[in-house]
Amino acid sequence: MRRKLVLCAATSVVALTLTSCGSDDDKADPTTSVAAATSSPSTASGPTAETAGSAPSASEPTAATSETGEATETTAADAGDDSPGVVNGTPDPCQLLSAADIAAVLGDPAPAPTTAIEAEPPLNLRQCEWSSEPTELSVKAIYLAVTTTAGLEAGGAGGGSYTAKDQFDGTREAYTGTVDVPGIGDAAFFTDADMGELQAVVGDTLLSVSSLKVGSDLEPVTGDQLQTLMKTAIANL
Repeated sequence: MRRKLVLCAATSVVALTLTSCGSDDDKADPTTSVAAATSSPSTASGPTAETAGSAPSASEPTAATSETGEATETTAADAGDDSPGVVNGTPDPCQLLSAADIAAVLGDPAPAPTTAIEAEPPLNLRQCEWSSEPTELSVKAIYLAVTTTAGLEAGGAGGGSYTAKDQFDGTREAYTGTVDVPGIGDAAFFTDADMGELQAVVGDTLLSVSSLKVGSDLEPVTGDQLQTLMKTAIANL
């Protein structure tokens, strides 16, 4: 197992050249704990907080009324203007794939989804993890991450003008062996020829679906399976 596949995600969600966590691992180090693997889920991000702009932009004030009946000002976030499942302008990726979708890849019964990354400025990226019963020597997991233009603006990325398409383009430029995938969203690509991570942009939303496999006795997640999951997630936006 390439150790970098296990350690790449949550601590580097704002790194431009974040390496994807693919599904190569028949060379797994038997001393590697799966707990460590699952604590570092996979996702490809884009520019750093410095290049994306870490200063938060001010939210537009909305009218509210105090207990005394006097008008006060509050931000949209304070007023709870996010739609159900949406945090800081970013939908919940755990709601974009059903148990049946995950079972088709990880087996039935499907593991329950776990929020692996919460929305935080400047990117407000959110990531969900589905991990099949890990042991000390094996684990198989799917990760779905979502970034939106609204979330980037709410987080102040690029001074509030950075878009999901900018993030998509920046991520693609960061990889040297990308493989374009036609027919998914507005544009899509695998980060490398191993097809362990698929990125797609549709409108103002960027999605990344990736896999992690540790253990030679487990079947890898295929590129076709990731494409199916991505198309389903896009349809459920």
